[in-house]
Amino acid sequence: MHIYFDLDGTLVDDTGQKLRPGIRSLLRRLAGEGHRLSLWTASTEERGQRYLAQHGLAGFFELRVFRDDYDPEGVGHPKDIRHGDGDVLVDDDPTNTEFVESIGKVGVLVGTFHIGAIRRWRSDSDEIYSKINASKEAT
Repeated sequence: MHIYFDLDGTLVDDTGQKLRPGIRSLLRRLAGEGHRLSLWTASTEERGQRYLAQHGLAGFFELRVFRDDYDPEGVGHPKDIRHGDGDVLVDDDPTNTEFVESIGKVGVLVGTFHIGAIRRWRSDSDEIYSKINASKEAT
């Protein structure tokens, strides 16, 4: 399965300073099971690459789609994961997960990871993993 992940609010907090608890182990687990992992983010390439490097995530993603690639004017084009032969999008924005579902793919909606709420965050990687696994039947 080819799984796309959003960056801001999904993998890292909304400022890019903190990594979502448990996300590195989730990515490692999915990659170890043979899933293809890619990134689709509304961040610019400069910002996205910086956050990936800062948190040691770059090596997990075979394909990286930045706003510069699909929405350079910033008008709100959808994350159309069909262009990368994607099956699943994990994102904190319901607009994106609903769009992906409208084109026959799987959207996994996660809670937005905000810097101000970090103290109350626990790892929800098992829940995300369960949602991805449940989606195998849908793909």
